[in-house]
Amino acid sequence: MYVDDLIPIGNNKSIINTFTNRIHREFAIKDYGDLSYFLRLEVSYTYDGLFLSQSKYAIDIMKHSDHMDSRLVPTPLTTNQVLTSHGSLLKDISLYHSLVGALK
Repeated sequence: MYVDDLIPIGNNKSIINTFTNRIHREFAIKDYGDLSYFLRLEVSYTYDGLFLSQSKYAIDIMKHSDHMDSRLVPTPLTTNQVLTSHGSLLKDISLYHSLVGALK
């Protein structure tokens, strides 16, 4: 059996270390330390626990699509706000497909 990623979490560091040591005795594992970025989620450690964010992933999508200069709009939109397009349509349909795929 091959397990790609295993992330033990909890509020008791001793139990996590015991678990990791027992797994390590049975299997060849690599411990990469504290989690920082995984499955499009940024992980920040706070006094109360973990803070999860996808801002890095959102910025990566904006950079990939060359939309870093786009205007921000609040969501949900107010009923009197209208979205308009002042640019040209995407010339490369594969870019559109990759952006839609990135939002899954």
